[in-house]
Amino acid sequence: MFNKIICENEIFKLDIFENDIKNMEFIDCKFYHMFWWDKSIINCDFVNCTFIDCQIINPKIENSQIKYSNFFNCKLVGILWQDFRAKIKGIKIIEQLKNCSLEYNYFENLKMVNTNFEDNKIYECSFENCDLKDCKFRKLDLQNTKFKHCNLAKTDFRKAKNFKIDITDCNLKKC
Repeated sequence: MFNKIICENEIFKLDIFENDIKNMEFIDCKFYHMFWWDKSIINCDFVNCTFIDCQIINPKIENSQIKYSNFFNCKLVGILWQDFRAKIKGIKIIEQLKNCSLEYNYFENLKMVNTNFEDNKIYECSFENCDLKDCKFRKLDLQNTKFKHCNLAKTDFRKAKNFKIDITDCNLKKC
């Protein structure tokens, strides 16, 4: 096992990572204008980090976690969010998500309670076995996004369109 390089309260601008990102722990860091296309993220932790104007496209994630992080004006494509699962079950991975484009993202077995998805573009995403209680998807064109085996209790879909919910196995109480 490798020792991790710990970065705390640091600001990263542009893409300083020319190769894959390995053996790093980022705590309360801010990332601006990062372009992570097809990068491997190996043995990394992102805790309470903020990503602004970043593009994270088709990352290969291995033994890494993300907790309580924020995304603003980001393009997020082909991310298997369950691969970023916090090592402690039930930890929230995304704290805020604003003006982002999510395309072909897959969320499985994640706690995302109270996440506000409004003001984002969501295209062809899938939520499976997720706790999405009290989430907000208002006024979104979800463009073929699917929900299966999810807790959607009190989730707000008012004026949302183009999504599919498996009503036989999702909790839709007060949805």
